[in-house]
Amino acid sequence: MKSRFLVKTYIVALLIFAGIFFLVSCSQSEGENWKKYSQDSEATYYYDKGSIHYPQQKKTLLGITVQNKEIVNVWTREVSKKDGKIGDAMIEQISCIERQYAGHRSERTFSLYDNVKELPKTRAPIEPGSLYESLLKKVCP
Repeated sequence: MKSRFLVKTYIVALLIFAGIFFLVSCSQSEGENWKKYSQDSEATYYYDKGSIHYPQQKKTLLGITVQNKEIVNVWTREVSKKDGKIGDAMIEQISCIERQYAGHRSERTFSLYDNVKELPKTRAPIEPGSLYESLLKKVCP
């Protein structure tokens, strides 16, 4: 009788441990989460929703340091409509308030989730109706 109780207790404990392990491992994964933000006759354009990050910080009136959500870094890629070829991932930096962008072709040294701060200093304006305006509307708060 006691051995049966111990076996059931052991099985329940094992299942609880396995469930906790599964939840922790899934919550810590950094899976890509590509969402469409635009398309044209040549390609469909995607951004990785999970890669959105804010590379700069600012101080509030109370002196607390918080993320500056006026500048957004996000990974993008395009898929050709002609042959279905997936283009290289690019890191884009969007200035939400100034409506400008800077981009950087990815290299093998970058991980998709690296906090890339060194982007080109030259920025281009985001024109109304452009691909970058579609991206701005998706990633800016």
